Amino acid sequence: MNKTEFVAEVAARTELTVGQAQAAVDAVMEVIGHRTALGEKVVLTGFGTFGSRDVPARMVRNPATGEPMHKGATRKPTFKAGSALRSVVAGEALIPAERR
Repeated sequence: MNKTEFVAEVAARTELTVGQAQAAVDAVMEVIGHRTALGEKVVLTGFGTFGSRDVPARMVRNPATGEPMHKGATRKPTFKAGSALRSVVAGEALIPAERR
């Protein structure tokens, strides 16, 4: 599923127009990205936790030449799935919309 298909499904499930659903999806992704860039965690109970972690500078090898090179410090995004999402993916529970 790509973003366009995702937005279309959100629109269908929420009775929003595709434009409204697009705005909502974009806003959610923007908030998650902005807050994790600031080093905060975004906890969506049952779904998961978005965060970031600092990766220190280190020496790596250039795969083409095999020569060592320095890679600077960076920050990486992280995601830890919540219990409800893990249960749905494992087939142990129904997706909430399917309970209706």
